[in-house]
Amino acid sequence: MSLTLPALADGAPLTAWDSLRRAVWLFDPDTCFGVYANRTALALWGAADLDELLSRDFSKLSPAVRARTDRLKAVTADGEPVEERWTFYPNGEPLTVQALISTVALDDGRKVLLFEATEADVGVEERRAVEALRHSAGPVGLFDATGAIFALGDGSVRFEGGEFSAAHDGAILCAAAHPSGDGVVTGGDDGRVIWHRREEAGVLATAKGQWIDAIDASAESGLIAFSAGRTLSVIDARDAGFRRDFQHERTVSGVAFEPKGRRVATSTYGGAALWFARI
Repeated sequence: MSLTLPALADGAPLTAWDSLRRAVWLFDPDTCFGVYANRTALALWGAADLDELLSRDFSKLSPAVRARTDRLKAVTADGEPVEERWTFYPNGEPLTVQALISTVALDDGRKVLLFEATEADVGVEERRAVEALRHSAGPVGLFDATGAIFALGDGSVRFEGGEFSAAHDGAILCAAAHPSGDGVVTGGDDGRVIWHRREEAGVLATAKGQWIDAIDASAESGLIAFSAGRTLSVIDARDAGFRRDFQHERTVSGVAFEPKGRRVATSTYGGAALWFARI
């Protein structure tokens, strides 16, 4: 290895992590280059050696990933870690990990992101969804009772009248008009379902460590249905205490209410299901 590695701010060498079985790497969110990776991380990233990995330029990030990285830098600045699921593309192939992410200081004054990751157990159908989302284009356009609303891949929602909401910590993956006719509900890769109105936004539900892949809402019943992995969840816009979860054998990729909003249909890889939403 020809490069000279920095040390942690307290003088501890980064090479102390080399023997860990969990993948550990450091990423500089300002330069978008790696700083260090242990042997397990090198294998995970498909790198021949540390020099090769640290030479990779990650500056051409999508707006959604750039926003998510900036958000991580901000929320971990005080030393508190964040646990999230991330999908990377070493050598062009999707790899999903469950990562504990924090900020650490180096002896040269830089503050970088520390990733401690283990490969997530992701099925074939979810990997297909990851690839579809990677190449997915454009915003989602909807109408509520007042006008047009656009849910964008960078995690923001923009209203026809110029109002703006940026409540998601990452990309918006799905959206539907709220049952009340006021604003939209969105699901994101931050695992949150958020109701966006012109004057405010608020979290309605969460799915820790998972993406919200699909969402629908019924004006007739007031219900909102969303999927995260293999789980369909139904909540009531009029009753914050109501929630029903329906398990599937495979990842749920689509959700739709019948016209009366009493039943909800789901599509999965290779199948479909129909549920009574309140039972």
